[in-house]
Amino acid sequence: MRLVRTAILVTAAAAVALVPGAALADGSTHTDPVADVQSVALDPSGQVTNPTATPEPTVSNGDIVSVHATNKVRRVKVVLHFADLHPSGQYQIHEAYIATKGADRVAVVKAGPGNWGGKVALFTPKLKKVRCAVRRHIDYTHHTVVVKVPSSCLGHPKVIRVGAATLVSEGSKIFYDDGFSTAGGFLDHFALSPQIHR
Repeated sequence: MRLVRTAILVTAAAAVALVPGAALADGSTHTDPVADVQSVALDPSGQVTNPTATPEPTVSNGDIVSVHATNKVRRVKVVLHFADLHPSGQYQIHEAYIATKGADRVAVVKAGPGNWGGKVALFTPKLKKVRCAVRRHIDYTHHTVVVKVPSSCLGHPKVIRVGAATLVSEGSKIFYDDGFSTAGGFLDHFALSPQIHR
């Protein structure tokens, strides 16, 4: 299954500049409302048939409730906390978008049957895979996903902004939640955090 939302979104997200805003030196924690999961329909081949989103307020699996990010000398760390996260569906995708002044990257964690621990890869905004020792940890007991990206893979940025999203494919739907937006459409680019200084 191709990474549907990533393939559509990362090019658009790359256009987001590091515009002046609140600067945070000790990391950024954003609280995302509960029960803001949305869904889009899939056809039998697994393609999105209609990007119009349907609210799914009763779905808690994959519902991001907070995102915490830090920008350290050696790594950028992004932690997604969920109302609930358990292994189910055809696949689950967790995305951490890291915007810098010159080397935006998106870390993609994909988990599914046979590998619910997930595997991670780093991409450029044009979906070119970047060789990098990215680390990930999915904790279904504490409902968290942690992504750690070496600063060397990002050009050692002193300032970053981050975005986060999770997709859960269940049956004929993809359920998704953007960690920084409550009503964004499936084709919208990532909403981003304030600037996070090293």
